[in-house]
Amino acid sequence: MDKYVELKNLLGDRITFDKYEKEFYSRDLAPIPSIFTLMYRPMPDTVVRPVNTTEVSEIMKFANKHKIPVTPRGAATSALAGAVPTKGGIVMDLSSLNKNIELDEKESIVRVDAGVVWNELEKYLNNKGFSLLSYPSSAPSATIGGWLSSPGFGIGTLRYGNVHVQVLSALVVLPNGEIRRFFRDRKAKKKSGPSLEWFLGAEGTMGIITEVELQVRRKPEKTSRHLISYDNLGDFCDSLMRISELGPFFLAYSDSYYRKLIEEARYKSPTKAEYLILVNFEGDTKEVEDSVEKLQRVIKDTRGVELSKKSAEEEWEHRFNPMRIKKTGPTLLAGDVMVPLDRLSETLRKMKKELESRGLRFGIEGSIPSKRIAVVMPMYLSDERKPIKMIFALRHMSKINKIAISSGGKPYGIGLWNLPYISSIMSKKLRKIETFSKKFHQKLESLFEIQINIC
Repeated sequence: MDKYVELKNLLGDRITFDKYEKEFYSRDLAPIPSIFTLMYRPMPDTVVRPVNTTEVSEIMKFANKHKIPVTPRGAATSALAGAVPTKGGIVMDLSSLNKNIELDEKESIVRVDAGVVWNELEKYLNNKGFSLLSYPSSAPSATIGGWLSSPGFGIGTLRYGNVHVQVLSALVVLPNGEIRRFFRDRKAKKKSGPSLEWFLGAEGTMGIITEVELQVRRKPEKTSRHLISYDNLGDFCDSLMRISELGPFFLAYSDSYYRKLIEEARYKSPTKAEYLILVNFEGDTKEVEDSVEKLQRVIKDTRGVELSKKSAEEEWEHRFNPMRIKKTGPTLLAGDVMVPLDRLSETLRKMKKELESRGLRFGIEGSIPSKRIAVVMPMYLSDERKPIKMIFALRHMSKINKIAISSGGKPYGIGLWNLPYISSIMSKKLRKIETFSKKFHQKLESLFEIQINIC
C-alpha cells in the first residue's frame, strides 16, 4: 500500500488496511450476497477517518490525483447498500466529524458538524429549550450529513416539510478537494453553477457535506399522541388522508402481520386489528387541543377505535425501531418505496395479492411524510446463510419497486438494490451530476459510480 503513504502521514492511526475492519465497511444494515462479489468489489482498499474539513479536502485531493474512487459513509443506517463500495477504493468514515454544535438562540439556528448524530443534536437543543423541526427514524445512530444526503423524509416532515428546506447553508468539499460554503438562495436557480440544493439528497455523489446550518424551533408547549385501529382498508386509508390534513408532527401506520412478527420477536402488540395508525401532535397548547378535537371527528367518521394513551406512548417510544422484528430472522429484508397517498389503498392491495401469491410472509410498516406521499416498507424474512434462498428473496424487492412505480411512486433512496430504478429516483439529480462532473473533469464510468462513489 505504498501509494497511500501520503494519507498515512496525514492520518496516522486513522487509516486502516486491516481486513477485519474493512469487512465492517463492506455492508450496511442489509447483507450483501456472496455472489455479488463476483461482479463488484464491496471490500474497500482502505478506510479513512478524517476529523475535520481540511482532512476531508486533503483526502479528496489525493483520491482525485490518483484516480481512486471514494465512498463517503456516515453511520450506514440504510439497508440499500448505498454506502458500500462497488470498486474498492477508499471508504471515508465521516462519523468523527462530530465535535462542534453552536446554537444561535436569537435566530433559532444551529451550526453543526456533519458527523454529529441526530439524537445527540436533539438532546443538546432540548437542554437549551429548543428542538429540531424534523429528524430521521434512524435518529439514534444516523448522522447529520447522512440523512441530508438522502431524500430527507422522516419524523416531523409532515408538519415542517422535507429536511432539505430547513438547511440554511452547508460547508462542502468538492470532488477536487476544493472547500466551499453554499447558502440557501431562492434566486440561485437562475444562476449558473452549483447551488446548495445540488448537494442535498445527492447521496454523496456531488460533494461531501462537512458542516451545516439548520433552522430549529422552540420546544413545543404540548404534545398529544393517539393510537387508532381499523379493520377495513378503505376506512384506514381515508383516515390517513384526513389526518394528514390536520398537520400532525408524525403520522405512521402498520398492518396486522407486521405486528404478528413483533409478537414473535417478543414485543407486545397493542391490538389484533388489521391496521394501526399512530398520530403525534406537537405545538402550542390551543393548537394541539384544536387538532385533537378534529381528530376525534375523523376517528368517528371513519369508524376507527382509539386505543389507550399508554399504548400510544409505547408505540411512540418504538418509532426509532421499525426493524425490531429482525429478532425473528435470521435475515430481515425490507422494501422502501414512496407512493401517492391517494393511491396507498391500491398499492397495498397489489402488494398483498402479489406477495402472498408467492407464499411470502411479510408485514408492512410505513409513515406519511407529506400530505401527498406515503412511505411503504414491506418487511420479510430470509436467510443469508442460504445463498439460493437469499437470491430468490431479493427478487421480491424488485417486485415491490415495480408495484410502487405502477401506482405512480418510486423507490425511496438509492443503493445497489435500487440501481435499476436510479433514473426514476434521481432523474433531475442525474442531469446535474453530469454537468457537475464535466466541470471537475470527472469521468463517471458507470451508473454505479454515479450511485455511490465520488471518482
